[in-house]
Amino acid sequence: MKSTVVDKAENGWTAAVRQRRGALLQRIALGCAVALVVTPMVGVWFSLSWVVLYVACQGVELVVFGPVARGDRGEMSTARKVAGCIALAVSATVFGGLSLIMWQIGGPLGGVCAALMLPAIMLSSMTTAARCQPMMIASLAPQVLYLLTTPFFAYAFGAPAPLVMTAAATVVLYAFYVVITWQRISDTTTNLSRAHAEAEDLRLKAEHSLADHTAFLAAVGHDLRTPIGAILTGAAELRAPDSQSRASANLITDAGLMMKALLDDLLDHSRIGAGRMTVEASDFDLRQMLAQTLQLWRGMADAKGLKLRVEGANGVPRRVKGDVMRIRQVLNNLMSNAMKFTEEGQITLRVQAWSEEPSGYALLFEIVDTGPGMTT
Repeated sequence: MKSTVVDKAENGWTAAVRQRRGALLQRIALGCAVALVVTPMVGVWFSLSWVVLYVACQGVELVVFGPVARGDRGEMSTARKVAGCIALAVSATVFGGLSLIMWQIGGPLGGVCAALMLPAIMLSSMTTAARCQPMMIASLAPQVLYLLTTPFFAYAFGAPAPLVMTAAATVVLYAFYVVITWQRISDTTTNLSRAHAEAEDLRLKAEHSLADHTAFLAAVGHDLRTPIGAILTGAAELRAPDSQSRASANLITDAGLMMKALLDDLLDHSRIGAGRMTVEASDFDLRQMLAQTLQLWRGMADAKGLKLRVEGANGVPRRVKGDVMRIRQVLNNLMSNAMKFTEEGQITLRVQAWSEEPSGYALLFEIVDTGPGMTT
């Protein structure tokens, strides 16, 4: 199972490339917004030139990682990985290079803007390079280097030495924070990907198991249809002029038909697998169904010395519409339980019926036996 999970889970390169591809428009929009913000400082033509260069870098990255972003399942070649890292580093260099211009033209205030911009870009690069250390280094290294120039520019603009040292230490600590956070995000993403792959693997195994189970039941059903057909045929040939023989043959026929209907339901896996069981309403003789149910269990009752009775059959309508097979299934389950736990006395099937709107009947079946019942 472990090897299956590894095959299905995306590797770090694939996940990072697709994540960056999904954030492409966001990066371009961010670059345009930054260019618009610094236009009063650097001028319109410089801003437009910078935006064109940055968008071109994004285009190169898109071309290099294009097959992976489009869903190519093949392993990335080493050359493509190297080219991709170079494209990331150039893109980060172009974006971060704007901070140097902001320091040189804007002075300390421009440096404040640069110090706010670079950490935001670092966080964005960190989140889009999760699980891929080479991509993280390529996209973060230029930003970290630009951020490390902060104490030098501060010193050049006359900041006191203690403040310069504090700024340098802050930059180093922030870089460590970004790396640690990236590691945690990568671990979380890896665990989520592995869990998803394991869930998918379990789903496929369940589907295969269900397919095998269905095939097994189909084979069993095919094997059972033959003896059931023989029972029905033999019962038809056993019909004799005397009433006792006809009653026995009818009992065999009725039991065989019920077995065949239950087998058909068992083989209907489209409903069982989906957790649905349809109810098929058809006209049937309710009194005859009750008589057939009692006749099916009378032999066992006689063998155990039990009396088998029915109450209320004369008070129910004869012709009704419903799912006779489902009703018989319920009654047989109840009768089976009563037979199992009743050693002496009698078992009574009580039935009541009353009309319900708009044009139907409600039926109440009760199985009363003289067994011990449930104990606490």
